[in-house]
This record gives sequence, C-alpha cells and structure tokens, in this order.
Amino acid sequence: MAILLPPSQTISLTDLLMTPQGVPIEAFIWDIDQTLTNSEPAQLKSWIIEAEILFGPEFAEAVAPYLNKIFKTRRFHMLRPVLLIMMYKLITPSGRQTRDGHKQIPEQIRGRIIEASLQSAIMGLAEQAKSENIWSLAERVNADPRFNQAALAVNLIFDEGRNKLLVQQARNLEIDPMPGVRHVIAEMHRRGIRQGVCTSTSSTLAPDMLRAVFGDYVWAVLNGAACFGDQVRQMKPNTEGCVKVAADFGFQRGNLAPVAVADDSVRLIEHLRTDGFGRPICVIDGHNDEPHLEHLNDGEPDGVVTVYSFEQVNLAA
Repeated sequence: MAILLPPSQTISLTDLLMTPQGVPIEAFIWDIDQTLTNSEPAQLKSWIIEAEILFGPEFAEAVAPYLNKIFKTRRFHMLRPVLLIMMYKLITPSGRQTRDGHKQIPEQIRGRIIEASLQSAIMGLAEQAKSENIWSLAERVNADPRFNQAALAVNLIFDEGRNKLLVQQARNLEIDPMPGVRHVIAEMHRRGIRQGVCTSTSSTLAPDMLRAVFGDYVWAVLNGAACFGDQVRQMKPNTEGCVKVAADFGFQRGNLAPVAVADDSVRLIEHLRTDGFGRPICVIDGHNDEPHLEHLNDGEPDGVVTVYSFEQVNLAA
C-alpha cells in the first residue's frame, strides 16, 4: 500500500530513499511550485496582472474567475488551454483596438508562435465557447497534440512580463521556501543523491526564482538535470518532463525504480506510479482534498509516499 503520513507522523530520510522492493533511490526530481516554493499566490497574481498589461482590464476581468477557479481546484493543466480559448474568444484576429486602447494579440506574435494551420481550428473552438462550456473545450485542447502545442505558446506570450513580476516578488520575500525542503536538499546532497528539477515553469523564470528564494547554493545542487515547461511537447500531468530528467541521470523507461519524484499533483503522481518511478512523493500541504488521494492508497506496495511537508522527514535517520 502507499504511505499517507498524517501531519504528526515522520519518515526517516533513509526510508524515503528506499523503495518497498528494497531499491535504493539514486536520483531525486523536484517540482518547484508548492513543492520547493510556496509560490501559488504569486503565480496567480502574476497571470492576472500580465493579462491586464497585455490585453487590457476587460480581458483581465473576464479571465480572472477562470484563473481563480483553476488555482482553487488545482487543475493547472487547464490554465493555458483556457487562456488560449479566451484570447481568441474575446479578441479579434485582426488585433483590433479595444476601448481602452490596448492592442490585442499582435499579428507578429500570433504568426510567429501559433502556426497558421491552427488559426482556424482555434478560432472554431472560440466560436463554440459562445454556446459550449469553456472547461470542456479546454479538455479538448489538452487531448489534441496540435492544440497542446498552441497552448504552450501561451507561455511565450505571457512569460516575459510574468517572469519579471515573479522574480521581483521573490526578491521582495513574497515567495517562501516550502517547510523543510532546504535541509532535505542539503542532506541528500551530502549523501550523494543526484537532484534535479522538473517544472511547468519556464526556463527563463525557474533559475532566477529559485536563486531569489534560496540563494545560489540550492540552484547549484539542482541544475545538474532540469526540464522546464517550455522544453516539452506535453506538460504535466504528462510524465514526459520527468522521464527526460531521469534520462539525463542515466535512467530509461523500464529502469526508473531508482528515481524519486516530489510533486504536488495527484494526477502526476498516479502517472509516475504507472510509469515505474520507484518513489513518487505527493506533497499535499493541506491543499488537496482527501478524496483525490484515494487512488494513491490502493493496490500493491508501489512506493508512493504522501506528506504534508518535508518537515516530516527525519534527517538523522
């Protein structure tokens, strides 16, 4: 069975770094948001602010309820598809001027980032958004590899401004490390465990944000292998990024038992278990509803550990 640790219970680092089948963990992959850093409030704020900067207050006001719901329900795989549909629903292809004077989706951005062959398909979805639920349309975007590529383009449209906002928030001490992670990283480094990062955060933001939150030491430990949201075809909860980082450490599909992954997404943890990662670690920090954890506590011993924070890890044992 999987291990679900209540907040008052601890697990030794030695046990955490050993699978139920007795396979020692040799490599550890960290997520960033809500695993290494308590950054979700800042992330939400940055999306809304940048939406207004790019497309004006009318657009920001329209998308804010969707963004708030995505962060509240932790359905982050829906964020970029929803924004993509909303951009095409609320904004004309010609990049017209709105009443407040903000130019919307400049043609050079759209033409450079989103292939012309996808334009009519995306606009078709946007038209359906007038009568069909945007959430169901966003699920269709996630299910279609073509649309997934277009949704990734949302990062390129938003990231430059968001990155500046988030790094500034980190430097202003508005983003904190998650409890216990700094000491766990240091102790695993002392024990010779290789550590890396797999995150939906872009490669232009993640290093600067980690340095701002932790200082240079943590990033120096973690940057041996890293995969960012702008470097994969399919974002989390797909395991493509984690498999890529594991490969950088020398572990291929079929031989992932020596690899641990810490992430706050129950959906990703389920996929990691199926793919054979030896120690998927679900960090819930009180924000995941307990029913979502039921699937992690079924079946044979599979290495899954669920913790509320890394303060529950006993470094001395």
